[in-house]
Amino acid sequence: MTESLSMELREFGLHAVTVAPGDFATNIASGRYHTPVFENSAYRVNYGNNLALMDAHVDAGADPILMAKKIHKIIETKPAKIHYKVGGFMEKFSIVLKRILPDKVYEKLLMNHYKL
Repeated sequence: MTESLSMELREFGLHAVTVAPGDFATNIASGRYHTPVFENSAYRVNYGNNLALMDAHVDAGADPILMAKKIHKIIETKPAKIHYKVGGFMEKFSIVLKRILPDKVYEKLLMNHYKL
């Protein structure tokens, strides 16, 4: 969608970009909407563990000022690239892995990471 929008806007001197952010230490997790974890749910343990893991990643995330600086740099860059990755090495590298690994291999890596 971003590529299409970028092509449509180019004649007007506008650029569309995507930014794939990693984990940043913000209060985003406090506003996260999620379904309650019901005691009798088959997903109770994995769901609860993964919510805790995601919260821990955010808590240990990078300084959000780094993201703000990157966004400013993107705005100032002429011409801007279409896709940007902002985060730690493994966060950015996982996007590369998703592109080059077979789907099942990448899925297995994620399942191991999230202990599923």
